[in-house]
Amino acid sequence: MAAPTATGMGARMLNEVEEGNLDEVLASLRTNLSVLSALPATCTKEGPQRFKTHALPDLDALIDRNLRATQSATLQLTGRYLPLVYKLVSELIAAPHHKAIVIIDTENRFDPTRLTTQHSSGDSDLRHVHVYRLPRCEPDRLQSLVAGVEARMLYGRHESRARQWWGTIVIGALPVSPAASSAAPGPATASTRSNIAHVTANWKGWLRVGRGDVERFHPTSSVREALAGRERRQMAVDTVGWVASCQWGGFTFKSNEDERGR
Repeated sequence: MAAPTATGMGARMLNEVEEGNLDEVLASLRTNLSVLSALPATCTKEGPQRFKTHALPDLDALIDRNLRATQSATLQLTGRYLPLVYKLVSELIAAPHHKAIVIIDTENRFDPTRLTTQHSSGDSDLRHVHVYRLPRCEPDRLQSLVAGVEARMLYGRHESRARQWWGTIVIGALPVSPAASSAAPGPATASTRSNIAHVTANWKGWLRVGRGDVERFHPTSSVREALAGRERRQMAVDTVGWVASCQWGGFTFKSNEDERGR
């Protein structure tokens, strides 16, 4: 059988990922709050954040160091963070972890086709990535929306009821202060009171992501020389990969595109 075209594969992946409207979710939760509070959880939540795995040992080590120093378990990404987000999500939804993840994208930049699905369980893993897109909003409103999605994951009907819910990744919005969570709708849980998201990705964060260092063109190089060395330079960039660094240390990783040879 011929391999599917990139366009066809991308369309299939987009169809697999569950996307929703946050306002609809929030309105539904407000209407059915009393019912939801009385129901048992249908999608279990991973235990205390102190023991949460991110499926990347080097990343877990940095998060543990940050937790010990700051008492905050939130992974706050900055820089060119999307490659690390794609890698993190791809690892967590696949074997052996089989998690369900919520993505709240305020920049409309999260592209599900960047996720890898070559694991044994195949594209069905993508059904457990719940993507919500919304314009930028005030922190208090974002707090309420995130809490509403959490209640839906724990008590509502969705594709991931049989999976363990790993957590929420907020892309583009600023972190929200825990104090705002006291007014959030949904069943009152310790997690909704203490933490807005498990991962934030925006211009402010303690873990910076960027390309690894590659030797630059010599200042006296001509345009012709630069063009002649373009392919060699691209190979060097792909070999170096990406670097995640902070005051506690750092690590290098290959993006999903690098590993697929794209």
